Amino acid sequence: MIEVTRTQLLPGVHLTAVQTQKFKSSVLGMQFLLPLAREQAALHALLPMVLRRGTAEHPDMESLSAVLDELYGGSLEPTVRKKGETQCVGFVGSFLDDAYTLDGSAVLEPSAALLGELVLRPYTRQERENLVTRIRAQVNDKRQYAQVRVVAEMCAGEPFGVDKLGDEASAAAITPQKLWDCYQQVLRTAPIEFYYCGSAPLERVRAAVQARRGARPPRAPREGERSRPTPPGGGGAGRDPGQAGHGVPHRH
Repeated sequence: MIEVTRTQLLPGVHLTAVQTQKFKSSVLGMQFLLPLAREQAALHALLPMVLRRGTAEHPDMESLSAVLDELYGGSLEPTVRKKGETQCVGFVGSFLDDAYTLDGSAVLEPSAALLGELVLRPYTRQERENLVTRIRAQVNDKRQYAQVRVVAEMCAGEPFGVDKLGDEASAAAITPQKLWDCYQQVLRTAPIEFYYCGSAPLERVRAAVQARRGARPPRAPREGERSRPTPPGGGGAGRDPGQAGHGVPHRH
């Protein structure tokens, strides 16, 4: 039996939980839902890629990989999607369901904690060039690129005509401070959607997601200051997504 429940955690913050015993893995994710705009699309697309580089507790890819290995080889990856005139950016994770761990240990709570670290306590490096390369590489998939160009031409000047990754010129012009300012704006204003699919009951999932809700709000870094965690592209801390916005990952 599959039971789907949608509940509000805070104003603008929702959790959709799919309780099922069908799968041996669970999915946990979150996304910010943002209005598509040519001026902001590349900034928004870059955010999850930069945040995925590390956290205050796990400041590099090696330590992040190690903690995921401890969670039975789980994965937690950035996602950028486009739904109509909405840009969805965030993370989706896949982890062994608690019902199948060797010693009955919990995987849901540490997985939710790691997701919270990525959003609230980032420690990151610049990913701008990777985004530019990804935008340029779209032309290599002729079918997908043709679809992107048709939409761009038919809906020129409209939000629906903006690509989910933004455009190359906007991506190349991103600076660490621009990205940091964008990140703060997203945290303050964007709706947030959490998504879970697995065997855990709703109240346990809700508690795991809300565990970091009381994180300290961030402040902009002072000139020349070096701090941990740094903002996307360098310097500062993030605040709890439970006080901000939203996004909906899909099970793969």
